[in-house]
Amino acid sequence: MGSDFRQVNIVFKGLFLLFSLIGICPVQAEEVRYNLTNGDTITGELIKEESSNKTKVIVSPLLGKIRISSSSIVLPKEKTPPSRWGTEFSVGLNSSATSKAKDSNYVFDISTRYSGEKNNLSIEADYRYDEVTKNHQTSTGSSSGTLELRNDFISESEYHLYTDLEYNYDALNTSGKNRTIAGLGLSKDFLKNQNRSLKMSIGPAIHWATGGEECSRDYNCGNAYYASKFQATYNWSITQLLNLILDHKFTATHASELLKGMESTATIRFIPSVNSQYYSKFEYKNSYQDITTPKTTDSFFFGLGKSF
Repeated sequence: MGSDFRQVNIVFKGLFLLFSLIGICPVQAEEVRYNLTNGDTITGELIKEESSNKTKVIVSPLLGKIRISSSSIVLPKEKTPPSRWGTEFSVGLNSSATSKAKDSNYVFDISTRYSGEKNNLSIEADYRYDEVTKNHQTSTGSSSGTLELRNDFISESEYHLYTDLEYNYDALNTSGKNRTIAGLGLSKDFLKNQNRSLKMSIGPAIHWATGGEECSRDYNCGNAYYASKFQATYNWSITQLLNLILDHKFTATHASELLKGMESTATIRFIPSVNSQYYSKFEYKNSYQDITTPKTTDSFFFGLGKSF
């Protein structure tokens, strides 16, 4: 009986010693990773005793002990189905130059995109109210604008069918004020990671231009011609706040002679914080069209916009 009592006593003492050691040993600190609204990422060990709902205190391997305001931490969004529709609107100032005139204008730009299971649709439009300097004289009141429609039909293969329509009205053109190109063809995505994408498209099209005081004297003005069209669009999210888009279009119009056309655009977008719907945009565009007069246009745009 005494032997059994001693064994039980030894077991209780062992359990007591074990629980005492567990209480004495420090609990392993919690590793955390915070994404901040300014685009930075902080990792380290969270000190729960010094943290609160308003402030988080962590020990970073690089920065040491730091305090972070909870308002500057990007909270993970609930997993809800992403919206298939997205709209952007911007307003700003544009400056362009041709061989005949310099043009400063106010620009209103809107674009809408739909991403579905079977197709991707994009609609882009802009309106420009011009102030023109020609022969050292300035006049106001002329307007210009563009409208672009494109639909990509998603297939199970790596190639997709697309249709598009581009309409451009330029009041400063003496020949080809109204220019339209409608086409269809095949497109392919070459990069599919999260930060970069590259889409190339090629196919036949119909190209025509009309209008302007010199249209009647231009043999190519007012007629529709068969054309070939190529487009490449590169989209790079440099950081969570900075985005670069490079777009190049090339057309070869088969008229009485081969009429070449190209439009290269570089766009940089910056948002002030990760969750912001507002952004600033800078854009440079160089355009050359044999089918219009004047043929070459360089333009710069700077504006502010909002995403919906």
